[in-house]
Amino acid sequence: MTLRSILPIDVTSLSPGAPATGMPIFELVDPRTLFVDEAYQRQISERGQRQIRRIVEGFDWTKFTPPVCAYSEDENGRTVLKVIDGQHCATAAASNPFVSEIPVQIVEAPDTEAQAKAFIGQNTDRLGVTKPQMFVASLAAGDEDAKTMAEVCARAGVRIRRMPPAGGSSYEPGESMSVAAIAALLKKGGAEHAKQVLTILARARLAPIKADHIKAVDALLTDPQFGTIDPEALPAHIEAQGTGALSEATVLAYSHTIPLWKGLAAVWFKKARKLRGGKPAQQSGLEAGDAGTQREGGAALAPAPGEPVRAPSHGYFANAQARREEPVGVGRQAEALTGGPEALTARPSSLPDDLVPDKRPALKGWRPGNQTCRCRQCDRRFVGGPGAKQCAPCAYGDDDEAR
Repeated sequence: MTLRSILPIDVTSLSPGAPATGMPIFELVDPRTLFVDEAYQRQISERGQRQIRRIVEGFDWTKFTPPVCAYSEDENGRTVLKVIDGQHCATAAASNPFVSEIPVQIVEAPDTEAQAKAFIGQNTDRLGVTKPQMFVASLAAGDEDAKTMAEVCARAGVRIRRMPPAGGSSYEPGESMSVAAIAALLKKGGAEHAKQVLTILARARLAPIKADHIKAVDALLTDPQFGTIDPEALPAHIEAQGTGALSEATVLAYSHTIPLWKGLAAVWFKKARKLRGGKPAQQSGLEAGDAGTQREGGAALAPAPGEPVRAPSHGYFANAQARREEPVGVGRQAEALTGGPEALTARPSSLPDDLVPDKRPALKGWRPGNQTCRCRQCDRRFVGGPGAKQCAPCAYGDDDEAR
């Protein structure tokens, strides 16, 4: 047997923190006497129920982690133990008829705010706790950013759900679990801009409001390419398009290797483009592109004698070199978002000279093949297969020099 002692590491460059409270104590308690505070604790989901059943069936003290608890008072003034972390283990123990007592770790956290902060500290690095659940806990702990987000959402008519609807039920209009996207929106544009974006999505009755929706409307309101959008008319246009806009954006994003939110912004812009004063915008490729041949200057003209009739482009992209015209429709907007027409042109039958196929096996977002794609991580062109979202160097973690 080889034993290794626990030895301290070098902390000369660190500033060790002094514990703010006393050491925790351990007690044996009946798990059926414990409580949870729903002000910051997550509810037990269907997945959690399955986990509890597995613990009950395979209960083993060597695998048991004592729940972290704190003394508190209930609504009647009685002293009770609240579970800060470990409610699944505690519930499993309470459900097992062979377990009458469990050890619990009791820490100093006298009020709800202190307990919520302890919950956040216990769960910050755990994958099992979602962003919405952490948001609710942060709000209970008095976090200023969480309070700002809650106020902005309330003013915009958006309700953040702690977990998805159970039992096959659906989201209600205005509900969202995209806490990270809302936080990024607040950081980027401030509270008023975030309220404007979320109000548009709430009035459009989206259910749920997703991160791609938030990013798309943010782009429509702030990107110079979409400077003629009428914010007041946008909710009605988004609602009228329904799920068809998402389907069209999905095709656009897949075929041109761009993020879904960029495709969604382009599709919504096609229908909602108006001057801020409410007047129709000048015809500039969206309507004209569907009516005839797009000429320099934006006029829609009939084909010249001897010139082939223009085939429908589905609003995405017209071959500018072959037809001597500029890109039109949704393709023009998506082109501006991706930085150039090369991101939207049809994949060539022969590979460009600067691209070399990579034969390594599929990994993460990489798929081998013979199509020209664009990497969503490094934004470089590469040769890959259908559905490839990453180049091989990014997927395999190669150094920049190896690319």
